[in-house]
Amino acid sequence: MNSLVIFLLVLFTLNILVIFLSRLNWLVWRIAGVIFIISSPIVLVLTMNSVGRNVGDGIAGAVAGFTFGGLLVANAIILFVMAIFVRWRENKLL
Repeated sequence: MNSLVIFLLVLFTLNILVIFLSRLNWLVWRIAGVIFIISSPIVLVLTMNSVGRNVGDGIAGAVAGFTFGGLLVANAIILFVMAIFVRWRENKLL
C-alpha cells in the first residue's frame, strides 16, 4: 500500500510538471502522453519484479504491476484528451 501512495505522489508531481511546461505549447501534452504510454510496460515489469521478490507472491506482483501500468495508461489517455482540447481552443482563439 505504501508503494501505491508513493507512486500516486510521483504521478501527481509529474502531472504538475507537465501542466507547468504545457503553457508553452500544446505539443507538450502529447509528448507527455507518449512518454507515459511508453513507460507503462517498463513500470509493469519493474513493479511485478520488485513486489514479487519482496512479498514472495507472484499474483500480488502482477496485480500491483497491472494497477500501476493501468494508472499510467489512464493518465496518458487523459493527457491526449487534454491535448485535443487545448489545440482546439488555440485554433478557436486564432
